[in-house]
Formats: sequence, structure tokens, C-alpha cells
Amino acid sequence: MATAKIVLDTRRKNTQNNYPLYLRIYHGADFRNISLKLKVNLQHWHKEEIKVNRKHQNATRFNNSIQKKL
Repeated sequence: MATAKIVLDTRRKNTQNNYPLYLRIYHGADFRNISLKLKVNLQHWHKEEIKVNRKHQNATRFNNSIQKKL
């Protein structure tokens, strides 16, 4: 059975200090990352709730996009 979660990849920072968001799909011991084509600053990411904070100007749009992908 496969499981999925949203991951902020802190290894790949761009020049504006934004990090890409990925949909990580697990199946057994293997996993695949699928890019959501969204980039978020570390201070705008809420790790426990797995969503973008309200402080971000496009938080609603980003969170809706994340929920659709899940």
C-alpha cells in the first residue's frame, strides 16, 4: 500500500531563500518525489501542520494546491 506526504526540501535553496515543495510517495521501502512547482521560504512553512503560514501572500492558493495534490 502506498502512502504520501508533503515535504519541504531544505537541501535545495534558491537565491531568494525559497525551498521547493514535493509530494513524496512511499511504496514499501521505495519512494518518489513529485515536484509541486511551489517554492516557500522556511519562515512561511508550518512543519507540524504541513501547510503554508498565513503570513505568506499566497498562502490560501498554495494550501489549496497542496490539498488537491494529496
